[in-house]
Amino acid sequence: MTPPLDYTPQIVPPDATPLGRGVWQWDLSSGARIVAVGVQADPLKDSPEWWSRQQETMPHYEFLREYGLDFGIYGGKPVYPEYQDRLHAATAPLAYVPNRPLIRGWDVPGPVGVVWLQRVPLRSTGPGQSQNDGFARCHVLAEFLMDGSVEEAGRQALALTREQFPQAVEVIDFADPAAFDRRTNDSQSAADILRRTCGIHLAPGPRTLTARHEPVRRWLLGVHPYPSVGEPMGKVLLDPGCARLKEAFRSAYHYKLLPGAQGRYHDVPEKNWASHLMNALEYAVGRLDAGIDEASDREAPPPLEFPHAVGLFGRVTRETRRAW
Repeated sequence: MTPPLDYTPQIVPPDATPLGRGVWQWDLSSGARIVAVGVQADPLKDSPEWWSRQQETMPHYEFLREYGLDFGIYGGKPVYPEYQDRLHAATAPLAYVPNRPLIRGWDVPGPVGVVWLQRVPLRSTGPGQSQNDGFARCHVLAEFLMDGSVEEAGRQALALTREQFPQAVEVIDFADPAAFDRRTNDSQSAADILRRTCGIHLAPGPRTLTARHEPVRRWLLGVHPYPSVGEPMGKVLLDPGCARLKEAFRSAYHYKLLPGAQGRYHDVPEKNWASHLMNALEYAVGRLDAGIDEASDREAPPPLEFPHAVGLFGRVTRETRRAW
């Protein structure tokens, strides 16, 4: 016998009264009464098999809005539709691994987003484990978002690092390349401020959108071949404390729909609170595997110049010919 579907929409509070299969009722403080009807109310849809088949027919974020009653999903198209809570959201706090680098990603200037993560090598516990050495996961350990001065954000990030990761002896910082640019009327860049006031030495993260997005996408598509019982299978895991990053992955970090264009979206993600945290993550993840993406975002070399070339290479003035 096929088991029933085990799914409760996020909008249903814990104290809601079940009125039947897939039907919940609760009252608001204003006196309004809410009745939510899920797909389980239809016997033809009350099975994990139907749920899985239907998921394959449409984007994940549209499916959640349409059938999951998940109205927290943002409009637009998520930048990373590969993300799924069941694969990438850790069910227990992720422990900091001592004696390994702690990576911080920074989105500065502007509202400052900081993300802490580690590249954690794992040894397989399943069959053929000796052939699987070298597998690694990306553990996203903490997040920080602040709309204030760069200097104060740096001090806060240092305090959080000391508090949450007191064993960390090697911290590597990657940031938005714009952090090294001096704005009009500014005598120093954001990177200069962090170095001078906080002792934080930033290195530039990937510059182009492709060089930022593709490394994250590769990690999201990876899976652990032999996870522990109850452990998510994703190659990227987010600590339970990273609630805003999970919301950003789901759809807060998205491409906005073009006005008057059905099914067409902007080429650049919408700039909002989620973009600052996600950009910080992208700068760090983009440099986790050193060298993979450096060629793709390296600036093109300047064109060769031959000021005195003749023939096929160019023409010279009469004065130049006389000098020869």
